[in-house]
Amino acid sequence: MQPEIRKASLGPVFLAGVFWFLAFALVVGIFFCLTHSQDTYDSDRAAERLKNLADLKKTEEAKLTGTAWVDKAKGLARLPIEQAMQQESVMLLAKPVEASTVKVDDPYPAGLANLKLDNELAAAASPSPAASAKP
Repeated sequence: MQPEIRKASLGPVFLAGVFWFLAFALVVGIFFCLTHSQDTYDSDRAAERLKNLADLKKTEEAKLTGTAWVDKAKGLARLPIEQAMQQESVMLLAKPVEASTVKVDDPYPAGLANLKLDNELAAAASPSPAASAKP
């Protein structure tokens, strides 16, 4: 006689394993949610940085829009940009027009200065097309 071969069904064992795994994951997730502190060191630092940034923006805005002495002995004052531009345009419009006193260097390097002079001499020496045409 031949022994009877029976196949074992792993379905219920597999489903029980999945159930216990999900139950364990749920318990761990709940544990971490309940024990996790909402106010951490990093969130405190982030709030402090945001407060510092807001204070800095407020002081910078006051500097940009307000007037104050920078150095009273030298007569240096801080003005709002709109007012400073208006005063500068009035001063520039009142200034008379005159020749520039800015000294401009030769734009050609030493090697090109001779080439420029040669081209000017060649252009002056060659007859113009209008002068050579005879009616």
